[in-house]
Amino acid sequence: MSMGSILNQYIHDHHKSRRAFCTEIGFRESTVSNWCNDRATIPLSKIAIMAEYFYDLTGEPPNLFIFRIVMQEPTVRAVLSSFQQQQRSTK
Repeated sequence: MSMGSILNQYIHDHHKSRRAFCTEIGFRESTVSNWCNDRATIPLSKIAIMAEYFYDLTGEPPNLFIFRIVMQEPTVRAVLSSFQQQQRSTK
């Protein structure tokens, strides 16, 4: 999964149209579209805002949303993969 697909899933799972989501949270629809289609990386400050928004809807702890999104960022995934490979080679 990608950052955008996870965001899409959250929006879809909570029966919000992208337009309604953008109106409620105060983000431009074109910006959210770029995020959902992985044409742009979601800034950490916006991830935090969305984590609080979805917490209000779902009761899911904000750090769980943040973790799910951030773990899909390509650089984070590459660092994690490298770390895991290093751990395997030292065993």
